[in-house]
Amino acid sequence: MRLAVQRWPDPIDPSRPPLLLVHGVTASSRTWWRIGPALAALGWQVVAPDLRCHGRSACPTPIGRWDAADDLAETVRAELGDVRLDVAWGHSLGARTILQLLVREPELAGRVVLEDPPGLRGDRTEQIANWRREADLVRRDPKALAAEVRERNPDWEERDVAGVTADVADCRIEAIISAVVGGAAMLDPTEALVAQLAMPMLLLLADEERSGLSGPSRLATVARLPAGSRTVEIAAGHSIHRDAPQVYLAAAVSWLGGPRAAGH
Repeated sequence: MRLAVQRWPDPIDPSRPPLLLVHGVTASSRTWWRIGPALAALGWQVVAPDLRCHGRSACPTPIGRWDAADDLAETVRAELGDVRLDVAWGHSLGARTILQLLVREPELAGRVVLEDPPGLRGDRTEQIANWRREADLVRRDPKALAAEVRERNPDWEERDVAGVTADVADCRIEAIISAVVGGAAMLDPTEALVAQLAMPMLLLLADEERSGLSGPSRLATVARLPAGSRTVEIAAGHSIHRDAPQVYLAAAVSWLGGPRAAGH
């Protein structure tokens, strides 16, 4: 399925090395309002899709194990043709989906940036209940949800708060929950996916107590990174790109060193 996308710049400039930017669960491409333009200013062609059942994308169900990765592949080719991605970059579920995509099509990208990918969890009852509560609240009183997000994240810019509120309103929460409960969204451990790939990766991790990747999964993922990779821990929560955007961008750009044309 072809996904809805945001592009920086828009329309696409084929002379720029392409960079794929993929959001996390219950979010959308609007989460990259700061990061996408900043990367474009450095010379990349940025394409940021809304995953299936998120943002402006359609929501055919049920969501199978490979559907999200297949959606990305179809969308990348529709947007960019057969050009190899310079960078595939994802947050949380977006990071895991990129890894799934590259396990199946490793030639699709030269480099990878993973922002706090998720570890496997057992009981998700509390998390799912909160997703449902927020989805109900945003329908009844979006200002109340915005106030909650603002209170939890006092250092966020107002556009981040508004973006989370809009994303919760847009996502089809029951379809997403069905995918999580059924395992489609979380079947493959991050460390197992990383171990199957050879391209260099930058792993940007939140503080362990606030990270989606902790304990043995965190250690195993770091240990299995391919040659040429780097791990950077940033004093931030799971949404590093919102909590510490300047540090986040600086760490990523320092490692990437700028855009690279295909074949370099």
